[in-house]
Amino acid sequence: MAILSAALGLWFAANFSTPSCNYGRSTYQHVEEPSWRITFTPLDRRASLSDMALHLVGPGANASYWFVYDGGSAPAVALISTTDVTARGWTPPQPEGGVRPLGSLWVYAMDASMRISFEIPKLRAVPPMYLFVPELSEALRGSSPRHNLRPGIFKLTGCR
Repeated sequence: MAILSAALGLWFAANFSTPSCNYGRSTYQHVEEPSWRITFTPLDRRASLSDMALHLVGPGANASYWFVYDGGSAPAVALISTTDVTARGWTPPQPEGGVRPLGSLWVYAMDASMRISFEIPKLRAVPPMYLFVPELSEALRGSSPRHNLRPGIFKLTGCR
């Protein structure tokens, strides 16, 4: 009986445990369409309110989108779409313009109890269990090239 109990404990830990890493090393996967993933890249603090950029990658060669965080004056956190932050000569989008392939989108970071955090994320912070970007599916359908992503939540799946 003790062996069965230990085996079940190990199985549950392997299948239902929360990855232990900081926000900047965390990885997320769309719960409905696992080929869509989110990772993070360190960013010069002068470029954004956060010290990291969000990178959304989907299936296919043209499914790569970058975002910087913005708190603005709203009660929620926004993602400002931008070009590849790792490209040579990249400059952050300006408040009144710049290249914004998918525009501005709200993002909601939630813990395992689905409580929303309104904090601007930081590289060394504890990552939330879930990320929800309500308008993402609509923005991707209107992008060029067009991508069809069902509405859904991204779940924390690991660490890099």
